[in-house]
Formats: sequence, C-alpha cells, structure tokens
Amino acid sequence: PTSAYSGYYWTSIAGGGNSGVPSGIAAGNWMRIIRKGNSLTSYRAPDSGGNPGTWIQIGQPQTIIMTTPVWVGFFVNNASGATGTLNTCTFTGLSITALNKAPVIAANASGNITPVALDGTITDDNLPAAFTSTWSQRNGPSTISFGNASLIDTTAAFTTDAGIYGLRLTADDTSTVSFFDLNFTGYLTPWSAWQGAQFPGGSGNPNAAMLLDPDFDGLPNLLEYATGTDPESSAPSNVAQDTVTVSTQNYLRLTVTKNPAANDVTYTVQATSDLTDANSWSSAGLVIEASTSAQLRVRDNVAMAGGVRRFMRVLVSR
Repeated sequence: PTSAYSGYYWTSIAGGGNSGVPSGIAAGNWMRIIRKGNSLTSYRAPDSGGNPGTWIQIGQPQTIIMTTPVWVGFFVNNASGATGTLNTCTFTGLSITALNKAPVIAANASGNITPVALDGTITDDNLPAAFTSTWSQRNGPSTISFGNASLIDTTAAFTTDAGIYGLRLTADDTSTVSFFDLNFTGYLTPWSAWQGAQFPGGSGNPNAAMLLDPDFDGLPNLLEYATGTDPESSAPSNVAQDTVTVSTQNYLRLTVTKNPAANDVTYTVQATSDLTDANSWSSAGLVIEASTSAQLRVRDNVAMAGGVRRFMRVLVSR
C-alpha cells in the first residue's frame, strides 16, 4: 500500500533494532533465505507457472547471531498500512532444505605403540560434494609417517620414544572444512609404554631400569613387567608351582601368569636335578600344557620318583 517498502528486515541480535532494504517483493513472489552459520542471504523470484523464476539477491548477506532452535516464518509490519487496509501475508510451498551440513568428525588412537592405529569417523550429507579427508601432524618430538594420510582409518608411525603427539583429521566437502584434534603419548615398544605407565617420567626414572627392584620383593622390573605385577608394591610372584599326576606318576609343574601386553619378551621354562651345575638347566623334553597370551603352564618330563630331586624355573628375556 505504501509502494516502496522494506520487504527484507533483519535484527542482528535478539531485542535489538532492525534494519531493512527495499526488496521489490510483490504478491505471488517466491522468497528464499539461505543460512550459512550466522550469515543469512535473502532472495526473491517472480512466479513462473507455479515455480520460482530467476532468483534475485536482496541486499547484502547479513550477520545475524542465532542460537538453536531457529524458527522460520514470515513477519508482516502493519505500522505504515493505510487505515482499514492492513498488510497480510499468505504463503504455500514452504520447504527447508539443507544445502550443506559441515562434516562431523570423531577420532581416536587405538593403543600408543608405534605404529599407532588411527580410527576416524566422518558423517556428512555429501553436499555440495563428497568429502575428502586428510590426516596431518600438529606437533610431536619426531615426524609422523602415516600409512595413508587420505584414509579415515590408517596408522601413524614415529621414531622418538615417550613423546606427546598431536594429530588432526580434516574433512573438506568443497564448501566447509571441519577438523578433529587428537593427542596421545607414543612409545616405541611395549616395554617403554609399561615404564611410562608405572613410573613418573617413564624410562627416565632411575627406578625404571630393567634389572632394578624398587619395591624390594625379589622381582626385578623385567619380571614384574612380564608377569603383570606392580613394580612399586611388594606382592607374591605370579610364577607358581604345583604337582600333577600322569599315569600314576607325579610330575613337577610351573605356571606363569603372563602380561598380555608384554609381547616383546620371551618366556623359557627350564628344569634341572642339580642346582650346583649352572649348565644343567634345560627345556628339552618339557611338556607345554598351555601357552596363551595370558598364561604359560609347563610340566616336567622327569617323574618325582626314586629320590630324584627336580627344580624348575622361568627365564624371561627381551
């Protein structure tokens, strides 16, 4: 009714003053608002046989601070309407279409011993195009070598022990770039990872050396590591002996509880009848009853009969 009017109003922040621009909107026009973050751009188009004609941008994109949820609708200002001729608005065919949602990323490191397995997850609407992903290094004491930096699930290898590494997984859908940052402390071997978990300062701690016994329980750190006991708390050994009867004969048996993470050590059970002869210890002929990542159980092959004394031990090395 008032000819030139502002058909496009915006308020930059809730409760603030509004601004507007003449839009040329007329009855039967189509309107489109595109939101990208806090930036909104408005368009109009004349009707063309029930469909929008050429879209014409109204003014410039406006920055409007919004919090969720966002409500969509039309607003009619009657303040300048002639008496008895209030402005009205009706619309049909309202639709809300995601032109593009930013990729959502999550990632974690499976383990901390080189090469570390990287497990990423990216969800996206594949708009405006299918995303591409890239792993990159943010920081760390040595250069990361990725198995394939363009794969969501890959590996990260490094050459410096006991260091904090920062990685980033990035997804780019040609319109929006998202990223997820991942930090972990990396180790070169399971042994150094165990040192880092048990001693402040890891391998640099004077008490962390392989043959030391900081809790004075008779078990050096290497044996505590191999059998899964606490090196700073005196406790019974996880190496136990018993006897077993096979075909009426009794045999000595040794059972070792193993640390499943200690895959860089070897366990060798030996037996002898003479403790005075260091060269008499041997594993020849011993019967392995069980050998898993968590347990080793070995039976002697010489029966406890006729006054024969038998001794068994486990040798741990790395």
